[in-house]
Amino acid sequence: MGVRMLDRRQVMALATAMAGFAAPVPGAARASEWRSVHGGLGRIDVRFFFEPERPGRPAMFLQYVIPPGASEGVHTHGHGRAEGAWDEYYYVASGTARMRIGEEQRAVSAGEAVHTPLGVAHGIENTHADEPLTVFLVAVER
Repeated sequence: MGVRMLDRRQVMALATAMAGFAAPVPGAARASEWRSVHGGLGRIDVRFFFEPERPGRPAMFLQYVIPPGASEGVHTHGHGRAEGAWDEYYYVASGTARMRIGEEQRAVSAGEAVHTPLGVAHGIENTHADEPLTVFLVAVER
């Protein structure tokens, strides 16, 4: 049986399905941590469900809960960079945000999914005055 590669649409479908099952399960995920991410504003709650540090896992699945006014800093993934070589897929589960993808800035809200390809600068910022932003993120190693 050979290895089958997923296309972007299939990865997004997988990420959406996984988001529906992302309730806490003992032993299934590392506890969340509040930290600055890629030099963004404030600290955000980061929870890893699957991490690439384990052999044979070329992807990450994680959740950000970003308070009002906080952000994941703008950063670029690429071969030989400290951030790693990843294509990333963001799914906004709740809230409103502004994303930078390359030179483009765009508003995103609950139910939207965004792909950020390898080598393109990107970041996300919570734009709601009172509500947290919840984002599920799948990063696929390239």
